[in-house]
Amino acid sequence: MNREQYAELINKLEESYPVNDWKIKGVNVWPLIKMRLSFAYHNSSTKKHTETRLAKLRKIFIGIFYIVKFFFTKKNNKQAKLFCLAPHFRYYDGRKFINRYFNRLIDDCLKSDSSFYFAEYGNTKSFYRKNLDYPDVTIYLEGIKYISLIIREFTWKKHLKDSKWEHFEDFIEEVNDKLGRLTINKSDIVKQFAYIDLLKYFYKKVLFKYNVQEIYILCYYVSEMYAMNLAASEMNLSNYDIQHGGQGNLHFAYANYNVVPLKGYKLLPKYFWVWNRASGDEIENWTRKQNYHKVFHGGNPWIDYCIKNLSPEVSSGKKIILYTLQPIGEKLIDEYIIEAIKKTPRNYVWWLRLHPRQLGEKSKLEQVLFKEGINCLVNIEDATKLPLPGILNETSVHLSKFSGSILEAFMMSKKSIILSSIGVETYPEVVDSEYGIVYLGTNSDVLLELILKNS
Repeated sequence: MNREQYAELINKLEESYPVNDWKIKGVNVWPLIKMRLSFAYHNSSTKKHTETRLAKLRKIFIGIFYIVKFFFTKKNNKQAKLFCLAPHFRYYDGRKFINRYFNRLIDDCLKSDSSFYFAEYGNTKSFYRKNLDYPDVTIYLEGIKYISLIIREFTWKKHLKDSKWEHFEDFIEEVNDKLGRLTINKSDIVKQFAYIDLLKYFYKKVLFKYNVQEIYILCYYVSEMYAMNLAASEMNLSNYDIQHGGQGNLHFAYANYNVVPLKGYKLLPKYFWVWNRASGDEIENWTRKQNYHKVFHGGNPWIDYCIKNLSPEVSSGKKIILYTLQPIGEKLIDEYIIEAIKKTPRNYVWWLRLHPRQLGEKSKLEQVLFKEGINCLVNIEDATKLPLPGILNETSVHLSKFSGSILEAFMMSKKSIILSSIGVETYPEVVDSEYGIVYLGTNSDVLLELILKNS
């Protein structure tokens, strides 16, 4: 089943079952169920991370330390903005870890002498914490995460007992019948919400102490940011999810909500900050059915910064063919791409950019390229490390299956060769323009001809 068929199935299921009656503590959890289904179906081979007892104890002590430290933190009396992100949304320039997407907003705060804070919701290391761009105004939420996970083990069963979801078991049975056995069940959903609810409790105290009035987040569809959305909703604060990649009608966090409650979903952000009209239109297909969520056309704040400050770092002496990879299946790189690299004229160089979820497989990709004898014809290090807009600014032609880089290239007037029907479906405005070239075949000669013609 391809993504289009999967989307159609989820739409039918959403309309066939009372999804908006599935609540915990009055909160509609359909967004959690929908995203868990998507992750379970499209990432069924993902391995669970296991931790040692020592690592768990360390996290407990870190959690206690941060909570005690927070207790003694002085209350901020000045209204503030909070910018939430994880380490993979930063760029290391050799000196500092620079936040992406928030630069323009931070500049506005500095110019107007407005108060602002960063909230790190991912796991961080000492070197990272010591080299942040604004360490004095950075709040670390990982301690709250660890404590919440511990407390959850004593609370989630009560939530499970109190949650009477009509026809949910029938829903799961139909899902498994249509999609195969997926690792999703009611207990896991309730556990996730119990964790979110505990985080929300602590987040509300953080938001109050730092006098936060506006919240900006990246990637709302992780538990830590569901909790931030829920806290913002209960405190009547403005919260924005800033677009960080391609969205389109096949991205289930942003599209295909067909039975939306009139008051929206508390687990979702109030405002969706989008880069372009097409991304906004896709969200408005469902937000127009309710009166809470809204689209905000803010553009891509990272592009201008990169072109101005980081493009000079991209230097190859040859024409760059940028291929942005994605974690699809077991194969890191297709055979026809390898063959195209072998046949490419030597006045070109291939830059292979790994997706953040593929960083652990860099050595594996290098081994494949070495075995094929093309390791000297490609650049993985700079392609993955340097900011995408800076690379695109110096790129002759870009290739991808359905990465958000297609949209970024389009916004920078750079041509992309789209290699997947999902990309065609996701970025119709690119396909309809002079900057979108579609090739869905696997012939290396045809692909290379398109590359040379459009570079």
